Amino acid sequence: MRYFYLSALRRNAQQGFGRRPSATPLEYEETFAKAVPTAVEQAHELTEAFIEARYSEHEITKDQVSRVQAVWRDIKRALIARRRIQHTEQEI
Repeated sequence: MRYFYLSALRRNAQQGFGRRPSATPLEYEETFAKAVPTAVEQAHELTEAFIEARYSEHEITKDQVSRVQAVWRDIKRALIARRRIQHTEQEI
């Protein structure tokens, strides 16, 4: 689950809204929500899953991983749409 969160961070940084080193995952969630308002719920779910995977001691189930992977795909789609919109706006 950490992979999906960190992958999303990398993609976000490529679009110009990376996480400051001092920002907690919850603080960064706010930044993400402002940059990609179409994926606020997905960002929250991914952040919560990352926090659970990073800081809990229990094992993460395959079902949880599958759910987070689906959320990650939704975020990727939202980022692609955001990039297309920005590209179109730059052409105008």
